[in-house]
This record gives sequence, structure tokens and C-alpha cells, in this order.
Amino acid sequence: MWEIPTEAELDAVVELDWDVAGPWSAAEELAATVAEWTEILEDQPRKELAADLLRGYAAAGGTLPAPEPGLFTTWLVKQVNWTMLLARRSLDASCAQAEPPNDLDHLMRRLRRAPERLPVLLDLLACHEPGKPG
Repeated sequence: MWEIPTEAELDAVVELDWDVAGPWSAAEELAATVAEWTEILEDQPRKELAADLLRGYAAAGGTLPAPEPGLFTTWLVKQVNWTMLLARRSLDASCAQAEPPNDLDHLMRRLRRAPERLPVLLDLLACHEPGKPG
């Protein structure tokens, strides 16, 4: 269960994500969006999409965070949780499925790529000047 934000935290923008059922910082949400939109864990990540996403975010007034690994912690936990859920659904014969089982090998390959792709994500964030809105 997540904790109720303090009064000081209520002055900041807080996003609530159903996957983690708790508040995220805007910087973590942006980092996760970069990771998802670039499909960073797939065979052929689409790194070129990061520049447009970050440029648009800054142009809309968003403050770009300084790149640091901790920004991706919640996103990585979500990847593990999602893989666990899909593995459970794929392996549990009693689980009624409206869709075919997911390829567990593919899911595990994605997770194994995470450590090697984290520096790539940090480089994508570092290409833009942190701390300044567009």
C-alpha cells in the first residue's frame, strides 16, 4: 500500500499509475515514457523517438531531469511485475484467457536486456539540457 503524500508533496505535480498504484514523480514518468516509446528492451529499439519526445515535453513547459539511473527504478519494477503476471497466465492452466499465451522466452529476453540498455536510456536523456523547460 502506498503512503498518503505529505502536505509539502501535495504542492508538486503527482501522477498515479495503475501498474504501481502509487504516486510517481514527473521525472520518473518521463523516463518510463522514453523507455516505453523507444521500445528499449526490444531487438531493434527506436532510439530516434526519444529526441522528439523530450523536445516536445520541454516545449510544452516540462522540466527535463538530469539523467540518473534511479529515474528508471519504478519502470524496471513494472517490467518484472508485468513479466510475472504474463508468466503466471501462460503457465496456469486454470487461467481463462481471451488471448493466446505470451512467449515466455521473448519476455525473459527483454528482462535480460535491461542492464545493458540502462546506459542507452541515460544517454538518450543526457542529449537534452536538464533542468530547463522548453
